[in-house]
Amino acid sequence: MKKFLENKIGFLPIMIICLFLLRLLLIVYSTEILLDREHWFAISGISVCILLYFIKIKYGSTFLLLLLVLGMFNVIAFTPTISSYIIGFSIGSFSLDIRVQLFSLVMLSFFILTNRKPLKFYFKNYCRDGKKCLNFFQINGLIIRKSIYSIRRTKIR
Repeated sequence: MKKFLENKIGFLPIMIICLFLLRLLLIVYSTEILLDREHWFAISGISVCILLYFIKIKYGSTFLLLLLVLGMFNVIAFTPTISSYIIGFSIGSFSLDIRVQLFSLVMLSFFILTNRKPLKFYFKNYCRDGKKCLNFFQINGLIIRKSIYSIRRTKIR
């Protein structure tokens, strides 16, 4: 039973987000609240994420991580009211303000807690020996290594 729960605990964040999106749709259906652009991006992104979970769990969890980061920075919204906190500073006439959604921040931290082992494995494989990490994107059997000077494509064997 313990091993079963360890294998399925990584699905909790996507399930909670799906429940919140269902709640969003019920509230929109029963009240005067309209869906905004951020809501449509969240609904379509979670739909793609669920599809990716069925294709391969690694792709789905990576896409969910991307969605949660976008949600944290107020690009997409999972809740009916889009509320965010402003974190920033100003020096003279220059100011930097970052908007952060609390729900997405909590879900991102919950996602990191529930997916510690896969994330640890992922970063251990690609960031070894304290060397500078390059961006690795795996697309259809090709690894594209993006460095400052050039872009090389190598075939995975």
